[in-house]
Amino acid sequence: MNRPPDSPPTRLGVFYDGGWLHHLGQYFSRHSQWKARPSFAGIHDLMRWYVSRVADQDVHDIVVTEKHYVRGRGADPSSTFDAVLEREGIHRHDVRYNRHGEKGADVLLALEAFHRALEGAYDIAVLITGDADFVPLVERLHRLDVWVVIPDIVATYLDDAGKKQDIKCGRALIQAVDHAPAWEHLFEEALKPGYDLTYPFIWLDAQFDGSEIGPDGYRHGSISRWEDGSPYGFITDTAGRAWYVSRDQLVGQRESLPLYQPVAFLGDPVVPAGKSHPPALGIRPVPHTMFTAPPMDDLVEFLRARMSEDEQVASQYEPDGPWKAGEEPGRAPLEKNIAAYLSRLSPGRVLADIEAKREILRLHEGGPDGRCPTCSDESPCTTLRLLAEVYLDHPDYRTEWGA
Repeated sequence: MNRPPDSPPTRLGVFYDGGWLHHLGQYFSRHSQWKARPSFAGIHDLMRWYVSRVADQDVHDIVVTEKHYVRGRGADPSSTFDAVLEREGIHRHDVRYNRHGEKGADVLLALEAFHRALEGAYDIAVLITGDADFVPLVERLHRLDVWVVIPDIVATYLDDAGKKQDIKCGRALIQAVDHAPAWEHLFEEALKPGYDLTYPFIWLDAQFDGSEIGPDGYRHGSISRWEDGSPYGFITDTAGRAWYVSRDQLVGQRESLPLYQPVAFLGDPVVPAGKSHPPALGIRPVPHTMFTAPPMDDLVEFLRARMSEDEQVASQYEPDGPWKAGEEPGRAPLEKNIAAYLSRLSPGRVLADIEAKREILRLHEGGPDGRCPTCSDESPCTTLRLLAEVYLDHPDYRTEWGA
């Protein structure tokens, strides 16, 4: 897109397929390397940043003028989520559920995007979807000289039951659009030093139900960036807004706070002249128990993944049969005592061991706030740390889990 130097800003129209966004949010908050949910404001700025690169424009000359969200809704939708959409200036379009489920959401989104394009409301369409049924919409937007951008994803993960799941955009859809940057690449770029737009993730605090100020009179959020040795960092609050943190405002003469540390703080969200973020004041760390996704979740996900890998191997053999291995030329036979030991580790015994460990995980997530109801307040608890020790040599094992 070549635009004259004095041309008006490039306008983006962002259209959310609500069902896809929910699926995407579940993946990033529970199974991605970041374990955090993308925020609306973060997505909007990511799209501005990306378009500025491919169009060779200043990011300040790119604005989001259209924001639309379409999803099927029940008779009693979430007022909290509605408040989030309203705060972000996103127009909500409802499709009611009936006995056949959700019907018409894709059609409504396509009609809205095409109608607004006909009215000349935006120059570039950003479709947050992975459904190949939107290929006809892309083709019609192209006829109106509208660029189309769709963030792409192809990922495989293990769900809470240890089953393999895929999340990916339809290939026909990705081939039809002008640009399809990978979600992972976008987030990696946004987390690099020098990216001064809205932090892309949010770690929601369920206790305050999305309110900007909790009943304790403080704002709440988590540390979203703090470089080693830096005198400042950033907080992302429960509304998805980024705040500047100076070391001087940390309570208790701290030099810094760790990444993702939950905090309570004060401050006015108005951005001072000449600054890019409002300053946070009187920042103090708060316990992880206040949050719905404590650090233990990372260890639980790690253990589930390892158990599923072990299960896949053991399931290839008869439960009561011996392990089998192909011939390995040049390798000495096993010593008798080792062979005798392995013969007692039947696939059935390994599978039973895995199921017993899974039950331990379930017990240790049985508390009302997702924490272990039988151990102390430490997180992760000692039992889970010990379960993980057998995987010390795994590349995903984290040293802070050491018991």
